[in-house]
Amino acid sequence: DVGWRYYGTRLSASVDAYGSNLQDKQLSGYDEASSATVYLSVPELHQRGVNAEASFKIYDDLAIYGSYAYTVSTFAADLDTIGDGFYPVDGKSFLDTPKNTAYLRLDYDHGPLWASVDVKYRSAFWADWMNTESAGGFTTLDFNAGWRFPDFGSWFTKPQIKLNVFNLTNKHALTYDSTTTLLAAKGPLDPHTGEALYAGGAYYDLLEPRTFMLTLKVSLF
Repeated sequence: DVGWRYYGTRLSASVDAYGSNLQDKQLSGYDEASSATVYLSVPELHQRGVNAEASFKIYDDLAIYGSYAYTVSTFAADLDTIGDGFYPVDGKSFLDTPKNTAYLRLDYDHGPLWASVDVKYRSAFWADWMNTESAGGFTTLDFNAGWRFPDFGSWFTKPQIKLNVFNLTNKHALTYDSTTTLLAAKGPLDPHTGEALYAGGAYYDLLEPRTFMLTLKVSLF
């Protein structure tokens, strides 16, 4: 892990690159057929990536922040499931791991009013170990705003009201595959025996629709 950081009066930024080798990584997933949790072990997994972030104060009450992550997670060994077949996953991408993610936020804070707009991006990801099925990437937009009221007394302080709107554009997308033990979505062949390996449909979690949340907050005493 190596990186660089800078902190200035209005600008701060950092970037780092990392690499890790994991052996016998334990995973758990939900089996829709049996309604049971299934455990598997990944013999060897290599992860490499770059993370960067920066914030800049445009004015005293207006600031912008952004971050970006590039991630490559690959199997470094084939998988023998001991009974269910031999899966040639060496060199394939690990599931539920988008290569690119990004985040951008604009903040305004002046007097009693504060507000922010967030943009989040996530690229496509593989839904199974054999990389036979993938889900597309998506971008979401969130909005947050609040108003701070004066204290109503020594025992009723910092009252404020806050509005959050998640997924403002009501984007429809698949977030990740919840059946994390799914080996293949389409029937591959065992390179040792030539027989068809286990394959099954992926079960995805859905992105929440446009959601509104109104919060009242106060400190007592």
